[in-house]
Amino acid sequence: MTSERAEVDWVLSINPIPCPRPRITSKGWTYYPKKYQAWKTEAEDLFIEMMKAHKLKAFAGEVEVIAVFVVKRPKTTKLPRPKPDIDNYLKALLDAGTGVAWTDDHIISAVGASKAWSKPEEEGCIRIMIREVPSETE
Repeated sequence: MTSERAEVDWVLSINPIPCPRPRITSKGWTYYPKKYQAWKTEAEDLFIEMMKAHKLKAFAGEVEVIAVFVVKRPKTTKLPRPKPDIDNYLKALLDAGTGVAWTDDHIISAVGASKAWSKPEEEGCIRIMIREVPSETE
């Protein structure tokens, strides 16, 4: 007996940015820069749109996530790919999806990620695939 697993394959129309290190105030409070907070809010809204389009609620069971980060190419660069570390792009994406696409990021058991420049004059985006992992009782 096989059950159908939920799966999402979607393009988030937002230029990826890496998750920065949190800043610390003189009183010991931590916070993220406003640019990152604004990006995260926009990404959360896109996750909400994605889940509504697929008629799904946040995944609660074990899931796998595959992400392709297509970063807007600057006017001039000699770099073959975007410089920030891929794990920082991934952290930003996983944090934005928490509570919307998945209940908590601890349920993500496997990830795959790649990063590349967009074509000249094209905007950046994130292609994401979320797939339920079947339970061992299935």
